[in-house]
This record gives sequence, structure tokens and C-alpha cells, in this order.
Amino acid sequence: MQIHAPGFSRHRTIACLGFDWRAEVSLRETLALIGGKTLDSWQFSNDLGADVVVYDVHNALAQALLRRSIAEGEARVMISSTPDGQSDLTLGYPFGASRLIHCLNVASARLHGAKTAAESEHRTNTCQHLDELLRSPRIEDVVVKASKQTGLIRKSEHAFYWPAKLDVDEAAHLFSSDIHLVPARDEESREIQRAATDVVPLEGILWTFGMTRSNGALLRRLDPQRIYRLRRWPDFGLIGRRSSDMRLASLLAQRNFSPKLLAQASAIPPTIVGNFLNSAALCGLLEEQAQPQAAQATAPQVPAFKPIPDDSLFVGVIKRIRSAFALN
Repeated sequence: MQIHAPGFSRHRTIACLGFDWRAEVSLRETLALIGGKTLDSWQFSNDLGADVVVYDVHNALAQALLRRSIAEGEARVMISSTPDGQSDLTLGYPFGASRLIHCLNVASARLHGAKTAAESEHRTNTCQHLDELLRSPRIEDVVVKASKQTGLIRKSEHAFYWPAKLDVDEAAHLFSSDIHLVPARDEESREIQRAATDVVPLEGILWTFGMTRSNGALLRRLDPQRIYRLRRWPDFGLIGRRSSDMRLASLLAQRNFSPKLLAQASAIPPTIVGNFLNSAALCGLLEEQAQPQAAQATAPQVPAFKPIPDDSLFVGVIKRIRSAFALN
């Protein structure tokens, strides 16, 4: 008998799409291992109408199903399988037990119309808080406290000061922990700068922050109904070359998209699209575009008929011809 973790405790189904038979076996076996460890109980299904569908992002049928789910607003959770995904709804193959538990619990919360949990709410608020601090003209520097260490965002230098060596992977791990952001006092800013052993470009830090602390929820200054475009390509040398980021950047550098249309065009889950847009906005790479005006269907203008004046040359010629043939 299974004893389920406290939570919603409903029976749910999960299917996979776009993989070979080995993925199905892997998912079945992993589900058997995690019985009783998730908020809901889960059973494998061959029905694509399952509550959750784990899909290969390169599969055409999976992309079509994702677009239909988005367009029709279906009550289904799509979990993408990508080797580099860091979102709450990405699952690498072969499927690991701990990661699957996490994804299924996030799916349970979404299926119940709830938020993903207090931690997810905290992360969303943290991303919003950082955006507000960066955009405040009264704040010069921002103190970042995480993992019992303290760093500094210097807006004027576009740089991040940290007391240890920091690369993209380490930053992602760091920002996934509890983090506190406060405006820096002048003396505090100088002390952190003196203690820092690594100074890195700010774009890579802000991008990583947006990816790890957004959880797919757009910043309040981004309107889901508006359209956006990239000012320039992100510096992938700093932020890393994730395939989803490359595809979204390519689309958004060429055309204007709303968040929903960008998810449909790229066949990338809306949560990952939201993370991408937040990261681009934090880095100052995203700009809002004017909405295209709908073409007005107007009838062609027909020029009004203008009678020929009696004293015109043409009328005079006609009169002379009629007179010559005695037609008057």
C-alpha cells in the first residue's frame, strides 16, 4: 500500500511523446520508484490526453500538441525534455527520480490552479524586486546576500563583485538558494568591493538571475498582450549557449512577438519563454514595439463625374461636325 505525501492526493496520468520505446520503459520504472513521494499519485498512460505529457522538443507531433494546448487553453501540463533546461517544467532523459518528483509536484500545483509553492512565490517576487531596484534612479548599487556570502551589483560599471570565483553554473546554483537584495550604502559598497576576489560582467549575472528566479512569471512591467523585440543578441559567451535561448533570440531578433505567440512559434513551453523574456528585460535587451494597426477595409474612391464645359475645345469641335452634316 502506498502512502502519499501530504498535499493534493489525486490520481493523475502521465504520458510521453516523441521518444523511442526506451523512454517509455524509463518513465514507467522511475514512476514505480517514486510511488508515495509526490503530492498526487501518478500512473503511466498511452493516452495523449493525459494530465501531463513529457515531450521531446524536437518532435513535430509534440510541437503540434504543445501549440494546440496553448491555443485552446487545455488543462494539461507539458514537460519538455531538454538536456540543458533549468525551468521547473523541464526533464532530462534518461529520467531521474528526484527531478521527476520535482516536475510532477509542480504539475500538481498547476493542475489544481495553485501556485507552485511558497518557494516559487518567493522566487517570482525576488526577480520582480531586483528589477525594481535596478530601475530605481535613486539606487546606485545593490547588495546581494546568498549562501552566507555578500556580493554587489554596480549599475554604473555594469559589473558584479563577489568574494569567490563565479562562473555561469556556479551563479545558477547560487541564485537558486535563499537570496536577499537591498540597496547598498556608500561605505558598505566600498567594503564589498575591497573584499571581492572576482568581478564579472553584469549581463551574465542578470541573465542567470532571470532564468533561475522567474519561474515563468513575467515581470509586472511586461504586458502579455504587447509585442516585443530584442535590441541586440544576448552575449552567449557570458550566459552560455542553451538551445532554447538561441532559438528564442533568433526569432525575437527578426520579428516582433507577444509572449504567447513567441511560445507558439518556437514550440517552447511558456514558462521557459517567460524566463527568457525576464532575463532579456533585466539586461536591458528587450524593447516594446508599437502594436500594428489593423488594416481598414474601405471602398475604393471613384472620382466624381465632371461634365465637360460647353465652351471647351472638344464641345466646339463636336458642334462644328454636327453643323457640317446638318445635324443641328
